[in-house]
Formats: sequence, structure tokens, C-alpha cells
Amino acid sequence: LEKSDKLEVNDFRKSILEAFTYNGKLATIPPVVTISTMLGKSEVVGNKQGWKVEDVVKLANRYPDARLLANADKTDILNLCLALQVERFWNEDKKECYFRDADFLKTLELCNKYPLEKEKNTQKKLEEFRDENVLLSELDLYSLGYYKRYVEQIGKSDINLIGYPTESGEPGSILSPMGMYGIVSSSQNKEGAWDFLEKFLAGELDDEITPESGFSVYGWGLPVEMKRWERMIENAKVGIYDNYYESAPLTEKEAIQINYLLDHASMIAEKEGVIIDVVIEEIEAYFNGQKSAEDTVAIIENRVNLLLQE
Repeated sequence: LEKSDKLEVNDFRKSILEAFTYNGKLATIPPVVTISTMLGKSEVVGNKQGWKVEDVVKLANRYPDARLLANADKTDILNLCLALQVERFWNEDKKECYFRDADFLKTLELCNKYPLEKEKNTQKKLEEFRDENVLLSELDLYSLGYYKRYVEQIGKSDINLIGYPTESGEPGSILSPMGMYGIVSSSQNKEGAWDFLEKFLAGELDDEITPESGFSVYGWGLPVEMKRWERMIENAKVGIYDNYYESAPLTEKEAIQINYLLDHASMIAEKEGVIIDVVIEEIEAYFNGQKSAEDTVAIIENRVNLLLQE
């Protein structure tokens, strides 16, 4: 990028470049991404984006007769609270873990207020979120048009994209990249590979990328290249969307909130997923009432410590 005549570092969203930089080297730039996040009614969750686990617990306590998520079970609530901050409960360098943390124990207590299994319910989650007894809804944001149609179907005019809870309190979103290419380090044709990537990321190949080719990039996904993203936002503000959704114009507030989510989105690493699997596996005995929270946490710490040592 530093030597390119067509592209610059500032052409791309900083948070995405950081997500794909490993040991100081930028491995790839996805042309588009999608994010999974949480939204709530502003009258319930307020207007500020971002929160912590303690805020989720306070919200649940403020509405004791309501559910955080439609048709949620214990594992759903565990994922809501820990999806983007499970890594805070261990230190890879020190080979230590800290699942006795107060936030983790509060999360277990909150989970235990929910059923072990989902109800056999044919009602759609979106319909349940319209109900005043459901406080949050998960959103997979893969196009602006889809987002607007989703909000319209909810039937609430004031929605806050609050995100998953994080340790910092910034809004959390799970980042999913699409269409990534990188150059193999042992390649004998790096210049030719870069020539393709440069044209691809600069948009020079857009006319050749069609739905028939099996990879239609910019009608699906949120662009990482900032000029393309800004054009998409400006079009959306007058009700023009790059896909088949016909929706009302995107508001300035919505544009600011979506930008903020993208600026704080993060990947879930494979090793985090392995530890999450251990947590979910061992937590089942607690959910079933077979073990206390203290015994469960001790077993989780023991297993995660072994993983870290390995």
C-alpha cells in the first residue's frame, strides 16, 4: 500500500486493517464485511452506544418480567454477555485464567434465570421483539437496505445499535470478512499477484464481478474502502440502496451509529472459540443444577489453564 500508485492506507477503514494485521504485517484486506451486533429500543436501553456486562444485568433487573432476547435459553444469554469479552478472563502470556471474576459470576447468575432449552415457539423473533416484554434483538448487518427494512418491520422509530457488551463499554460487533485474498509468501509471482489485488481493491474489476460469476461484492456486505462506503451512505440517505430492498432513507443518526459499530468491530479468533467451547461444555452441569457456580468455575479454570499451558 505504501508503494502503490492507486491505493493508500487511508483509503480503507482503520479498524478493519488493524483486524487483519498480524505481527506488524497486513495479511489481507477484505473488500466487504458484515457484522453481527445487538440493538434495543432507545426507550429501554437509552441512546448511548456501548455497554458492559454490569449494564446488561442492571437492564434485566430493571425489567424483571421481561426477557433480554426472544425465546432465549441459558446458552443464548451466556453468548450475549461473553461473545466479545471472553478473552478478558485469561492471559495467554502469563498462562493464567480468571473465571472467578465478578462479571463472569454475574453472567452465570443471569443465565440461570432462563430455561435450559428453548420453548417450542413458532413465533418469529422479530415479532417477539415488537412485544414490550423482549428487550434486545440480534442483528446481522450485511447491507444498509436490509437494516432499514428490519427496523421498519420492528415498527419502532427509535432504535439504538447498542452492540454486544464489552469490557471497555464500547459497542461490540462481531466482524465477518468476505472475499479475502492474500499473497502467498513463497510465491514467485508476487508482483503479478499484487497487480491483481491492487486492481481488485481499487474497483477496476467491478464490471467483471457479476452475480453470475458467483461473487457479487458490493450489493452484499459493507465496503471497507472508504470512498465506496461514503457513496453507499450518501445514496442510502436518499433511499437508494445497492440491493433489492426498497426502504425509507437512512437517517443521519443511523449512519453515525453504523459507522461507530464498524470502527469498533472485532474478529473472534479460533483459539477464543476453543475456550468458549470449553466454557459452554462445562457450564452445562451448573445449568442442570448438578454443580455449584464455584465448582463449575474451578473446573473451567483447570481446563483452560491446561489449554494455555499446551
